[in-house]
Amino acid sequence: MGQPHEDYQKELPKFVRISAELFEKPVASATKYLTDATMLTAVANEYRNQLEEEGLDVTIIDFLIPRANAYAVAVSNHDMMISDIPAKRELYASKKEGSFELRRELFRFGDAAFENLAGPREQLKVIKKGTGPHDLVADLLDIPTLFNQHLTAFTPYKRFDKSMLDQSLALHRDLKELYAAINCPKEKLDELTLREKQAFVHLITATREVRKWAKLAFATQPDILERFNVTYIHNGSKKRSSTAVTETTESSIGI
Repeated sequence: MGQPHEDYQKELPKFVRISAELFEKPVASATKYLTDATMLTAVANEYRNQLEEEGLDVTIIDFLIPRANAYAVAVSNHDMMISDIPAKRELYASKKEGSFELRRELFRFGDAAFENLAGPREQLKVIKKGTGPHDLVADLLDIPTLFNQHLTAFTPYKRFDKSMLDQSLALHRDLKELYAAINCPKEKLDELTLREKQAFVHLITATREVRKWAKLAFATQPDILERFNVTYIHNGSKKRSSTAVTETTESSIGI
C-alpha cells in the first residue's frame, strides 16, 4: 500500500475526533505542506537537543512527516471520489448499452427454450417485468442463475453459448459497482471532506508547536530561527529568506 497510506491509517485515530471549530482552510497544496514538514523535520532534528531543553516534547518532530502524509492521503481520497465520477459514469453508460442487447438476446433464447417448461417460463416472465437500471443489474444476475439450472433446455439451440451467461454475470458485477460509485452516498463524500479538514488541523497543530518553541529557543539567533521559517509563499512563486517571514507567512499559509 505504501508509506503514506500506512501513515494515514496510523494517524487517523488521532485526528478523527478533531472538532469543526478548529477547522482552517489550507492555502497551499498538500504537496507543499509535505515539503514544508520534511524541511521542518530536518531542521528540528538538527537542533533537537536545544528544543528539548527549551521545553518541547521532541517526539512531535518524528510525526511531522507522517501527519503530512496523512493529510495528503485524505486530500487524495476526497479528490479521487469526485474526479472518478465522470469517467465511471461514461463507462457505466457504455456497459449498460451492451447489457441491454445481451439481455434481449438471452430473453429470446429463454422464451424458446422454456416454451414447454411451465416453471422456468413463469420465472422468466417475472424477471422480464422490471425496466429500470436496478432491474437491468438484477436481471444480469437472475437470468444466468435461472438458465444454469436448466442448461439442457438450451441444447438444441446452436447459437446459444454458455459464455453468454458468464458475460452476463461479469456485467452484473461491473454495473453494480459503477452504479454505486457514480451515486455515492452524500454521507460518504461528507465523511471524506471531514477527514481532510481534520487531517489538516492535525498537521498544522504540530508544525506550529515546533515553530513556537523554536522562536523561544533561538530568539537571539536569527540565522538559526530563519531556518525554521516556512520556505514558500502559497502560490509557490518565490522563496522567502527574511527573518520576518515567520509571523507573516504563518498567518497567511496556515502553518
